[in-house]
Amino acid sequence: MTSYSTHWDHDWTSFRELVNCKLDPKVSLKTENDVDVATKIFTTTVQECCWLCSPETTERPSQCKVYSEEVRAKIKEKRRLRRVWHTSRHTSDKKALNKASRELKVLIAEANDVSLQTHIENLTATKATNYSLWKACKNFNRPLHHKPPLRKQGGGWARTAQSKAETFAKHLSEVFKPNKRVSDVDESDIDSILSQDFQLDRHLKLVTPGEIVRQIKCLANNKAPGYDLIDKRILEELPRKGIVYLTMLFNAIMRVGHFPELWKVSLVTMIHKLIINYYIYYL
Repeated sequence: MTSYSTHWDHDWTSFRELVNCKLDPKVSLKTENDVDVATKIFTTTVQECCWLCSPETTERPSQCKVYSEEVRAKIKEKRRLRRVWHTSRHTSDKKALNKASRELKVLIAEANDVSLQTHIENLTATKATNYSLWKACKNFNRPLHHKPPLRKQGGGWARTAQSKAETFAKHLSEVFKPNKRVSDVDESDIDSILSQDFQLDRHLKLVTPGEIVRQIKCLANNKAPGYDLIDKRILEELPRKGIVYLTMLFNAIMRVGHFPELWKVSLVTMIHKLIINYYIYYL
């Protein structure tokens, strides 16, 4: 899923026109910094054009409960008594506030019961209410899976969402590291061999716009996009200038020998393995 609206609602003609206006293929790509800057320009331009050509999404109606006039009057009375007690700090004012709080809880509970009863009475199994009865009942038999806490590396348990996220981040930062050298190799020898004339291996061929288009068509459909939110459909709608810009960028990456920092960013989603819990439970 992307943060853009549904793809079939996009104005792709305007998208291509905006990309043609914003992208300038005449860009210098000689250094690592040039490659990083060009990558950022391409990514932000495509994102901005997508957002500009996406229709505005309608906001969902508020799910706030609407209480009766009696409940709203009791809420105002409770707030008034609370201000009085905060000013005076007298025992009688505190008792009046507590009494109003208890009465308000009873009124809210009664209003919620009436609202629930009305909702249940309106549930049907017909298409007129979009099969509301089955949608309300489908969660009854669904098992509730408890997510256990995580054991920290230094001891203790990570129970909150923030603590779990920090534990996962620390673990992944230690796992995803460059491989250690197996032997001590002098890199100067490698550089001298690569700089020699009459290399046995041919140099890599330059990427062509046609090759970029073919590879985009070979991408899998309905795949979640990366951190930049650019998926296959957006790449397919790129105009000629966008394909040429991307071709120049790929050729510069191979020529300079530097992969853009922006394309190294990824979003990792940790998925709880429920199957392991089932095995442990039944064993």
